[in-house]
Amino acid sequence: MHKIVLSFLLLIALQSTAQVNRMIPNSKTPPPNKAKVDPNEYSANYLKEELNLDAFQVAAVKSHLENNQKEVDKVLEVNSHKDEKIEKIKLLHEKLVADISLLLNDEQKQKFDLLQKKNEKKSKKDKKNKDQ
Repeated sequence: MHKIVLSFLLLIALQSTAQVNRMIPNSKTPPPNKAKVDPNEYSANYLKEELNLDAFQVAAVKSHLENNQKEVDKVLEVNSHKDEKIEKIKLLHEKLVADISLLLNDEQKQKFDLLQKKNEKKSKKDKKNKDQ
């Protein structure tokens, strides 16, 4: 009789732990913490490498990028229509491109223009994929 009761209790214990295990979702380990990179710093370094900027140009580009980001943030905070915000941000981007272009020599301007065209193509392709 004891064997039957013990067997029954053991069976119940095994079933309850199996149910508990099913209720706990498979936890995945979180991705390792990557160091956060400032987008303005990243962009300035990218342009430094691509355009062969000197220290003065890098500092000026960073300044323009930071100012542009502040202006974009202001536009996003305003309670206005989405299309208005998009247009204002486009104008800010055009101003940023013009300001950066003023810092560059002729060779750098040509490379910068190519980067802008490449970026436009990528943006159009991303938008097209997003719309599908």
